[in-house]
Amino acid sequence: MLLFGYTHCEDTCPLMLAKLAAALKLVDSSRASVQVAFVTVDPRRDSPRALQQYLSKFGPQFVGLTGTPEEINSVERSYHVWAQKLPSKNNAYAYDEAHSSTMFFINRDSVIVGLHDPSDSVGTLAGALRQL
Repeated sequence: MLLFGYTHCEDTCPLMLAKLAAALKLVDSSRASVQVAFVTVDPRRDSPRALQQYLSKFGPQFVGLTGTPEEINSVERSYHVWAQKLPSKNNAYAYDEAHSSTMFFINRDSVIVGLHDPSDSVGTLAGALRQL
């Protein structure tokens, strides 16, 4: 699975990750082939260490990916993902990242076989995982 987000997200990202973690528990998530790749849309703040610490809360199948802003932009374009820096609602000196919240389900042949979003239930996500 592939999704885009950032560690400072207060709503959508933790919701998507929590639902995926719950769905993985409903299926045989011990299979080594099940992996969730979380690509940061905020490489300035999301270091490899920050991503690892954040994603460790959701399970061992979750890995964080980062790079230069140019590299991240290239991956976003490849998957038609939109992301934009916005002023924070809570802190005049901080910012938020608005972004697409599509979850890409990708099979072993690197083919996208499903698209899901945070409104999908844990059961729906578990069913899609079983199809991989």
